[in-house]
Amino acid sequence: LDKDGNIYVADTDNHSIQKLDKAGKFVARWGGDPSSQEGSFYCPRGLAVGPNDVLYIADSGNNRMQKFDLDGNVMQAWGKFGFAWRGADIGKFDVPWGVATDRDGNLYVTDTSNSRVQKFKSDGTPLLKWGRDGSFDGAFFFPRGVTVDFVGNIYVADIGNHRVQKFAPDRTFLLAWGSKGTGDGQFMSPTGIAV
Repeated sequence: LDKDGNIYVADTDNHSIQKLDKAGKFVARWGGDPSSQEGSFYCPRGLAVGPNDVLYIADSGNNRMQKFDLDGNVMQAWGKFGFAWRGADIGKFDVPWGVATDRDGNLYVTDTSNSRVQKFKSDGTPLLKWGRDGSFDGAFFFPRGVTVDFVGNIYVADIGNHRVQKFAPDRTFLLAWGSKGTGDGQFMSPTGIAV
């Protein structure tokens, strides 16, 4: 949602973003043809409206992030493909998925197939990365959803480990909960998360 209540939807398999008003009425669409051109998408997934009234989109199939104004005009794109196990620097992705912003406008992206989270300034400047394959505290197995609370704690839906992890703003591990199963407090591949 933006401050006016408009709704933005990542229409993944249509390779587009749709904007609806708060009553659900169609307003606009951008993208549509799978492409690597700026302003186009290939399987977009996560998105977030930042406090600076811009829209950040995880262009998953193109392994990059894109930044738009709320009218659908592309402002910036950054990122390219890279394997973490080959030492991929921050800003390289292997299927970016979840997107969240904090109150300062910083951006958090789950780099799903690299089993890590990356943090950027609102202009795409890289700040830090954390995580690796594993089931120990602070490690991930295909993380997807990410969200940030009002004090800056980060929550990650760790799909392959069937749990949620919580980190302090400086990425220090705080706690994890959940395990594989169908019981109360257990999960089977948790994907989305919000606070």
